[in-house]
Amino acid sequence: MPRLAQAPALCIALLVSQNAHPAAAASKCTLVRLPDIPVSMEGTMPIVHAQINGIDGRFLADSGSFTSMITPSAAEDFKMNTANLWGASVSGVGGSERI
Repeated sequence: MPRLAQAPALCIALLVSQNAHPAAAASKCTLVRLPDIPVSMEGTMPIVHAQINGIDGRFLADSGSFTSMITPSAAEDFKMNTANLWGASVSGVGGSERI
């Protein structure tokens, strides 16, 4: 069966299995309060203070982004392991850059 044809059957199987034991699923569900994260505005940019590897930093809070990026020099400053990075490129109004 082609992959596209399998998708509806898989969705139905998942829905059925999720509803098979609703009491068991409900017993595992918990509500946890996470700490508040203070946000300060710098112009129109929401900025949060956080730490990476115990080093303080200020970061743009972008909840609409599907990924987070920092510069290679910032990764070095935060003592991050960059040995396993794979190449990618990003493009924007200012041009393109290979990372």
